[in-house]
Amino acid sequence: MAVAAMPAILLALIEKAGDATALSDRIIRLGGIGPTDDPGPHFLDIGRNDPAVVDIFDPGQHQQTMATCGTPRTRDETGSINCVATSWNGDMDTEQAMSDAFDTLEAVATILRDDPSLGVTGYQYLVAEIGSVTPEFAPFDGGVDAAVVFTVNYTARI
Repeated sequence: MAVAAMPAILLALIEKAGDATALSDRIIRLGGIGPTDDPGPHFLDIGRNDPAVVDIFDPGQHQQTMATCGTPRTRDETGSINCVATSWNGDMDTEQAMSDAFDTLEAVATILRDDPSLGVTGYQYLVAEIGSVTPEFAPFDGGVDAAVVFTVNYTARI
């Protein structure tokens, strides 16, 4: 019996994002740490909740409650996985940068609509969906950064 569903869901989200055609031009990173020094311009950071902080891994949070009385006792786990969709451009086009970041969010939402369990098996049930969404943007000397900070919320019976 799993101690927590969150690790499996986190890894499944990364795998599904990597396989998604709509995200093929995005650099997908775990916690903002990527396998490349590629500067972008489009990123999906899974396990990160602040686009300005790149050296702290914050995958999210979860909590469990007893689901049933009896043996074996199942638990209901609810949680959220932090994500940031970031896009930038060098021509100060805030609208385009924000649109690109929201396109990344839409691709993740499509993954969750198509398969709310993210292909994770072994639980009595698992449902994941987009939770909170916060758009941000910041002009800088070389252009503009846009970010959509969001959570993937889930409920699982483990």
